[in-house]
Amino acid sequence: MPSTPPAQVRPAPPPVVTLDPPHRSADRHDRRRLRAGVGTLVPGLALLAPMAALLAVRAGIRGDLADLTAATAMRPATEAETVQFARLSVIHPATGFLAG
Repeated sequence: MPSTPPAQVRPAPPPVVTLDPPHRSADRHDRRRLRAGVGTLVPGLALLAPMAALLAVRAGIRGDLADLTAATAMRPATEAETVQFARLSVIHPATGFLAG
């Protein structure tokens, strides 16, 4: 009589686990914190943007005044340079000290 191999038993598949936890009160608090963070970040950025633009303009004017002052350091300024310096000093009076 031929011998038959023993039947192999397959293990049962693992149970399916869902990753959807029930809603907890901590989730609600986390959402509130997120809203509060965004609520403070957006107005802060809205206030920062005009200030950054103003500082960029002032830096450009300050650079123009520094260039003009450096160009006229060893010689007297021409009438056009004097007018340009006066115009830039009116736009940005804090850099008037560059006139030297």
